[in-house]
Amino acid sequence: MEGSRVLCTFPPEDEKEFYDAGGEGESPFQLLMKKVQTLQEFSPQLKQATGELRIQFTIPRAGDPAYRIARTDELLSKLPDARR
Repeated sequence: MEGSRVLCTFPPEDEKEFYDAGGEGESPFQLLMKKVQTLQEFSPQLKQATGELRIQFTIPRAGDPAYRIARTDELLSKLPDARR
């Protein structure tokens, strides 16, 4: 978390179990991307940087640190658990 931004880094692309469903429905990455689409209030932006895939969220009307932490906690609680 930096100011009003929350930055999450995805596993490396060679972690196939995260990106590939292997015939078992949707992969954790696909499930996460579906959920991210519903979080437009946090202005999600997918970014590729130095070989890493990242997603950046912006906390709207970021105020004092306690408010930012509470909204970040709210955001993270809405994301699915990507572990299998």
